[in-house]
Amino acid sequence: MDTVVIFKIDEQVMALPVNRVERVIWAVEITGLPGQAEHMLGVIDVEGETMNVINLRNILGLNKRELDLDDHIVIIEEDNNFAAFIVDKVEGVIHFAPEDFSELQRSSSESYSSGLLKKDGTLIVVLSTAALLIAARTKQLTVDQRALATA
Repeated sequence: MDTVVIFKIDEQVMALPVNRVERVIWAVEITGLPGQAEHMLGVIDVEGETMNVINLRNILGLNKRELDLDDHIVIIEEDNNFAAFIVDKVEGVIHFAPEDFSELQRSSSESYSSGLLKKDGTLIVVLSTAALLIAARTKQLTVDQRALATA
């Protein structure tokens, strides 16, 4: 049996593998950085560690909205790389049987989901932490390269 953390952005239900979620915290003040990429919201301090906050809505092509004090920040880790994402609400942790999960065929390099989970009649998009972190780094490199070209 596998386990995921379930959360919502707008009304869309999504999940991340629980073994990739470092922790979940309430929304805190995010410090913007000069010249930051569009997919970056800024940085936060988590127990003395500075952590990038990625705009998951931007990466996934969802509607923009302002940070709300009821939002949650999900901190993920993949191969010792950490990042934080804003979500509307963390619903909890669920266990599921392997037959409830369907892998998705990746049709493009911009696919951030690893599959679909069917639980209690609901389809849940399971996101790939590796793909999200790669996208965040790639977009940052693209912005940095443009900045160098114009300098």
